[in-house]
Amino acid sequence: MKKAVISALLALLLTGCMGGTAGTGEGPGEEPSDPTTSDTATKDDSGTAQIGDKFAYDDGVVVEIIGTKRTKIPRYAAGGQPGDPMALLTIRVKNGTESKLAVDLATVQVSYGKDGTKAEQVFDISVSGLSGQIAPRRAKSGKYGFAVPKTGMSDVVVEVSPDFEHDSAIFVGAIK
Repeated sequence: MKKAVISALLALLLTGCMGGTAGTGEGPGEEPSDPTTSDTATKDDSGTAQIGDKFAYDDGVVVEIIGTKRTKIPRYAAGGQPGDPMALLTIRVKNGTESKLAVDLATVQVSYGKDGTKAEQVFDISVSGLSGQIAPRRAKSGKYGFAVPKTGMSDVVVEVSPDFEHDSAIFVGAIK
């Protein structure tokens, strides 16, 4: 019980301290992201997209997984067991609307295998999720880690909810 409370507090602390604008396209000299001119968003009839493709909402918000990496859970991470396999996901949200998009409450969930086993989220200095607001026609990215066994890396489902206003974007595929 004590370990769970400490892990939760550490996760909250890391999440709060990891805010920032890395990958936002909002720094000096950086051009705003324009989701309407990038590659076409793809999702099939079931409403899912492949990992690496884009998931576009009717209002212009676009969610995509721009990077995946197989790595190990760090020694001092909260979640999972140190040294076990970890799936590291980089997720970008583009705001194609004319209003600010708050992503403080964005959620990411991962499941793996044919039975859809839920992966435990890993919190560490190397993972910093989405936070703050995204200006119109701009983007932000965040990193998320999940404990996924090596045998589960080839069949994962990633569910991303950018905020409470949008349904979850669902991606399927493999962590490479």
